[in-house]
Amino acid sequence: MVDGIPKRSGFSAIDGREAKAKKIAAVLAAAGCPLKPADQVLDFGCGSGDIAAYLAGYAKVSCVDTVDQRINGLDLPFESV
Repeated sequence: MVDGIPKRSGFSAIDGREAKAKKIAAVLAAAGCPLKPADQVLDFGCGSGDIAAYLAGYAKVSCVDTVDQRINGLDLPFESV
């Protein structure tokens, strides 16, 4: 807490993307749509590819972004838009 303002918890560049990917998978499962190997996921705005790489362990994932900046998920299909 700084000057009475609570510290916001968010996603760090180090481990935050995996946490966000786990949250996405959990939200889908809670909605009755758990990821299955035959499912296709489009990671639009994939950035570093961290989330896509994590979700690829559960479904078929394709990546889309304006520029390929992936450091993870390089084996996944990519389309530049």
